[in-house]
Amino acid sequence: GAFEIAKKALTVTPTNQDIVYGSAAAITFGVTGFANSETTLTAAGYGAPTCAVATYSITSTAGTTHNIACSGGSATNYTFTTTATATATVTKATLTVTPDAKSVTYGEAAPTLTFAVNGWKNSQTAANAAGYGAPTCSSSYTRTSVALTPVTITCSGGTATNYIFDTSGTASISIAKISTLTITAGSPTAINYGGTTPANSYSASGKAANDVISGLTYSYSGTSGTTYGPSATAPNLPGDYLITPSAATFSTGASDNYTTITYVAGTWKINAATLVITAATPATIFYGGTKAADTFTVTGLNAADSINGLTYTYSGSGATIYGPTTTPPTAAGTYSITPSAATFVDAASAAKYSTTTYTQGAFEIAKKALTVTPTNQD
Repeated sequence: GAFEIAKKALTVTPTNQDIVYGSAAAITFGVTGFANSETTLTAAGYGAPTCAVATYSITSTAGTTHNIACSGGSATNYTFTTTATATATVTKATLTVTPDAKSVTYGEAAPTLTFAVNGWKNSQTAANAAGYGAPTCSSSYTRTSVALTPVTITCSGGTATNYIFDTSGTASISIAKISTLTITAGSPTAINYGGTTPANSYSASGKAANDVISGLTYSYSGTSGTTYGPSATAPNLPGDYLITPSAATFSTGASDNYTTITYVAGTWKINAATLVITAATPATIFYGGTKAADTFTVTGLNAADSINGLTYTYSGSGATIYGPTTTPPTAAGTYSITPSAATFVDAASAAKYSTTTYTQGAFEIAKKALTVTPTNQD
């Protein structure tokens, strides 16, 4: 008699799978139905079937689907059933967005942020990739961001028909200190002794545009032969002085944003004052009367100073011949009274006045009337 052992059918089942845009298809499949615990590795004469995606190419658009079909296959004891199909779906490839690191000096405007995009397929670029919309990068940097404190740059967004965007990469804006801030005290206009001390001022070079200096300490010291200070108290005596700023404080910004702060002194002068001493004009007296005590008025005298003595000189005026002498006249006539040689309670006060002008007063001794009385007689 006859006996036949027919080949057993193996079923080939392709796997549904995703293919990343721009990548070659690598189709997988399963083979089931082996007998006797055989596998593709042990079955006699085994030759694998092939599966393909006939309509797919590396330029196929993301989101499209393509049929996977299998054929062929050989084995000594098996036939291959390849009627099963599967679907390949094209998924978007990933573009990696990497922001570029930036460097600024403190106080500068925010830099223009740039980035690189890598991972293009099919020789594409941002200029020709379908549906490309660029990602954006940003940071929290402002003109007052602190020097030596890096500010993080992050990116987000981005669109393209065949790509997704990985924006997890970051970079930093490094902020260098400004090299030198120079603060120069103002040089106020000179005043005369006793005048009002002017308010201090300053100018700054090298300061960041948005920084605000809210305070300075000013110290006064003598120069050009003047001995004074250094002191935070403004001088009030005649002389030449330096005004030196220091210890700047900021309401916006900080001194730490500058490598060096240089302070430059201003100059100031207090001139000696001018005194005008005017002798008083006493009331006219008659010959034989008592002259009022001499007095004076003064302009330009500081409230802190006091005159305690003057010399008065008397001279005849008009047709009156007298003096000059420090002895008051007694005869009838007209006289001038000239003050001089002022002395001060504090002898040092004299140096505070560069010029003393003395102005005369006037004085008159009128003739006394005599009464003539005739006598009654026989």
